[in-house]
Amino acid sequence: MMEITFTLGVAFDSGVLRTGSDEIGHIIGGPVKLLNWLESQLGLQQPVVSSTSRAITYRSCLKQCDHPGQFFHDSFSVDPLGVAKALLDWRDSWYLAGWNGQSIGEPGSRPESISAIEAVAIDCVPLCEGQRVQSVLRALDDCTLTLNVVSCDSLDSYPVVWRLLLAKLGAIQTSIDYPLAPVETDLGRVQRKLDEGPSAEKLELNGDGTFLVVEAPSRAFSAEWVATRVPALGADKNVVSALLVQGDAAELDISIAARGLPTLSVSNHSASRPLMQVLPLALEMLWAPINPSHLLEFLAHPVGPLPSKIRTPLAEAVASQPGIGGPAWLSAIAQILGRVEEESESLIEAEKKKREISESIAYWLECEKYSPLPGAPIGVVAERVAAVKDWINQRVAQFHANDELPADLPIYYRATGQADELIAALHELEGQGENDIDSDLLRRLVHSVRGEGMARPDIRAEVASDLASMFTLADPAVFVSPIDSVIWWGADDARSIPRYPWSRAELRQLKLGGVELHDLNEVSEWRAESWLRPIRSATKKLMFVVHKDAESQHPVFDHLRSVIKDLPTAELQPHVQGQSNASLDSYSRYEMLDAVSLPRKSRLWALGSGVKIPKRAMESFSSLESFVYGPYMWVLRYPAKIRAGKILSVSDDNMLKGNLAHQAFEDYFAAFPDIASANSATAKTWIREHLRGLLPKQGAVLLLPGRAPERERFLSDVVQAIAILLEHLKQANVVSVEMETELSGSYVGGELTGRLDLLARKNDGREAIVDIKWGGANYRQKALEQSKYLQLAIYSALHRQSGGGIPAVGYFIIAQGELLVLNDNYFPNAVIVTPENGEPLQEFWARFEQSWKQRRAQLDQGEIEVNVAGTSIVEDLLFDEKGLRSEETYESFSEFGALVGWEADA
Repeated sequence: MMEITFTLGVAFDSGVLRTGSDEIGHIIGGPVKLLNWLESQLGLQQPVVSSTSRAITYRSCLKQCDHPGQFFHDSFSVDPLGVAKALLDWRDSWYLAGWNGQSIGEPGSRPESISAIEAVAIDCVPLCEGQRVQSVLRALDDCTLTLNVVSCDSLDSYPVVWRLLLAKLGAIQTSIDYPLAPVETDLGRVQRKLDEGPSAEKLELNGDGTFLVVEAPSRAFSAEWVATRVPALGADKNVVSALLVQGDAAELDISIAARGLPTLSVSNHSASRPLMQVLPLALEMLWAPINPSHLLEFLAHPVGPLPSKIRTPLAEAVASQPGIGGPAWLSAIAQILGRVEEESESLIEAEKKKREISESIAYWLECEKYSPLPGAPIGVVAERVAAVKDWINQRVAQFHANDELPADLPIYYRATGQADELIAALHELEGQGENDIDSDLLRRLVHSVRGEGMARPDIRAEVASDLASMFTLADPAVFVSPIDSVIWWGADDARSIPRYPWSRAELRQLKLGGVELHDLNEVSEWRAESWLRPIRSATKKLMFVVHKDAESQHPVFDHLRSVIKDLPTAELQPHVQGQSNASLDSYSRYEMLDAVSLPRKSRLWALGSGVKIPKRAMESFSSLESFVYGPYMWVLRYPAKIRAGKILSVSDDNMLKGNLAHQAFEDYFAAFPDIASANSATAKTWIREHLRGLLPKQGAVLLLPGRAPERERFLSDVVQAIAILLEHLKQANVVSVEMETELSGSYVGGELTGRLDLLARKNDGREAIVDIKWGGANYRQKALEQSKYLQLAIYSALHRQSGGGIPAVGYFIIAQGELLVLNDNYFPNAVIVTPENGEPLQEFWARFEQSWKQRRAQLDQGEIEVNVAGTSIVEDLLFDEKGLRSEETYESFSEFGALVGWEADA
């Protein structure tokens, strides 16, 4: 039988810097790799069991042993899975420290409680690492393996059961042979100083660049710079380089790939890959009330079990009316089904596709919702997880059928594995007699099975024919071979060693019970020694890259400052910007470009000759308001057709509340058209109940936890408002009300359209137009006083043109319950507002048309006023005395702040 040599290291399971050639019969790795190899040789292979499954099983054991006197009782009642994970970690660490499951601890102590639970757990919880090592130890009593184990770390660096196993295997510790850098170099002098140990005299360096700390503003900044260094690092194939990457490193591979260079595959694991987010988002659809943000995320997600042609219209509906089942939702579904009809070749095919789409929408989105507590039936949840898995498998099958395998295909396999693991966990809960699972436990399970996610499979380590290879490693402890050049990127901080969660008395009880926990001081000493390995490994150059925005500094610098007088440090930003003459060898600088000034704000935009801005065929209040008061805004919105980016967000502001109230009012007057017999008390009850039905469909954000006070204020405001509005209508002897009346007509510039919120009519035929707003009573009153009521003037003109005579006009403010009427006693108890200039509405309309003609003439001459803050008035652009009052600035609700220029000092 071939003799095997296993080179072992505490941290070698994460990879190892190995510059020598591979040898037959030589294995190198960490404890996990050695344990797996030993089990395979001894016939002790264990089935792969997820940490989630083990935690759920241990949770069952805790549940069996739980009672009010247990130390974990209160926490367990709140977070059973979290407690199970924590106590399972305790148990597993004790087995690594030599525990065999026997009773330990004094009566009533926490160790004694864990021991009592172990009497149940030992036969049902899958083996932990410590138990597996103990099984190997027992098996070795009856057989012998031809194996030489050489450890690069002290044997005392391993947990006690590993020490017993290594002793049984006859393991020996080998010293790491680090050839030192030349003595005349800073690097060589630092290495020798570290070997000498502490001394009163600190080392003074020459600054020759062989030992250097580079300080960058951020990881993104230094990643760009390191990416420019890759060609230089690999230019000499006789120089072998290593990159030690610690912390978030995604920017580094992105920067390298952006330059078309071979990637190093240092991206971190992530659970945020789009495919891996589908499962948790799909499960969020089970809870009531529905969270519109989660619903929008599910619909706007790049991938999902519903096709994008279904998700996109529904996402837009949810953004405008947050909920399921409202008018926008139903309209979107009708639009989707209508498109299917148009695209289908036959009526039978269309009906089949429409039925399938309707069933899919109903299954994924309109399904039965469950209260977060007590939760959803486990069978329902497991069935939904299986449906997500089936969808993923269908996509994979489609990839294979089309012979188009994407680079991220491994993510699909990982996602199905996560689904399987979650289903197994759910079945485990069922086997323990659980019927329902609450939302919090389900989210914890999903988080548990997803873990840290996975790295991008389409970013892998690459090599190029003209570049030398580069080692990329994540742990300083794996630097056990000489390497020419080392860059320690992200040498900012280090994870602290957590203290044991047990008291001194409990630690004594554990020790008496045979649990020999690692001395934390020894662990700290080993960690500190491992931090020096990259320094000792480098033979020509060592560079630390640190970042100013890091929360702390790596402890290795405390050690270095204890032996070095001044650490040579270079600021990276001045160097790359060409503002420093400090030499960083051949390290690249960015190409400096001449600064270009941002355009300054100007009150007047002048179009080139021959550029004409055409009239629009149809205008409305919203477009005419910007045309008259802020023509630059009208030009950018309509002729230029510039739109804000379509990043959907859930409507959650006063506009949403106004829309809900408006819908409730419209539905009320449709249900109770007889104003004379309307009863305020009945109306208040009806509106409150009706709004409660509208909220899940159009305002579900107000149903979310924590929004109850705001929701009740909203309901109270609307309920009071309908009563106040009804009283005004009855006092005015109004006999009928119409809402959402659409009118069309004309003005001096062309065609005009508008939609009236509320049109009231008396017995004598006289009518009033009321525009309903959510809030802003003071603002609306001032607008009436200052003759800034273009919207009401437009509605009045359209009404007159339709043969309705001259109506009364005003605003009803819901939140304040106020009715403001312009210079008319149509409503006896309304607030009657008379404009300061005393003009009637018809004169205002004439002034508006005069101002429109002046704006049109300016546009025809190629002049556009940009009346924004930071500009000076241009007299020639002001309205004449026959027009409206010019606005010095007009930029409320403008989406063009970045297009109108910048201040001179910006």
